Order: sequence, then C-alpha cells, then structure tokens
Amino acid sequence: MNKIKPEEEIQDEETRIRRENEENYILKGYFRFAKERYKICMECEAFSKIVKACGECYCFMPAKVIIKSTSCPVGKWGAVDEQESNTIPP
Repeated sequence: MNKIKPEEEIQDEETRIRRENEENYILKGYFRFAKERYKICMECEAFSKIVKACGECYCFMPAKVIIKSTSCPVGKWGAVDEQESNTIPP
C-alpha cells in the first residue's frame, strides 16, 4: 500500500472541496431558475394546483421547470442558456 505524502493529501482535499463548491454553485443556479419558473406557473390562470399541471401543454410542471431546454407554451418563461447557467466561480 502506497503512503500518501502530506502535500498530496492536502492537494487532493483541496481538489475535492473545489469540486464540491463547483457542483453546489451549479446546483444552486439550476434550482434557482426552476423555482422562478414554477412560481410563474403557480400564478398563471392555466395552472392546475390540484394536479400541478399546465392547462396549455398538459405537462407536470414540477418536472418540466427543471429541464433547461423547455419553455412555457404561452411565453411566460423560456429556455435557459447552457453556457450562462453553468459558469464556474473562480
């Protein structure tokens, strides 16, 4: 079994923490736009609160709002630009 040198262990730990921070940053942005979309849907007259579906496209909105490439059938929200939403902080 190879021993890990202390400087390698620190680098690996730093790399792990950086990756976790990057993932959390992406996820926060991802869920932020989904929450914003869903809020718009809940205020729409076509939204059915009982089944959580859109009366225009008949989609189950908790699922649809998290898919970046989807858009509202009546134009209340659009697709999310992949490059903008996946920027990693320095």
